[in-house]
Amino acid sequence: MCDLTDPALLKKLKLSKKQLTGDDWTETQALGEIVREIGFEGMVVPSAAENFNNLVIFVDRISGASSIDLEDVKPLYLS
Repeated sequence: MCDLTDPALLKKLKLSKKQLTGDDWTETQALGEIVREIGFEGMVVPSAAENFNNLVIFVDRISGASSIDLEDVKPLYLS
């Protein structure tokens, strides 16, 4: 799992949370495709809608040994 909420990783990639949550999805879509192509099964990214994180799963990359444990799940109400 690629964790794009990790400040150390963002610094290494020379990215900011603001770049990942901005209105222009072009860069984030390209980044997601790169993460998928290099073999990650998914990624955690900051949400542009609220102060939450999103879990993105690349279903074509999931192995038989994979599992997901969710903690502290909260509903998101958009108006």
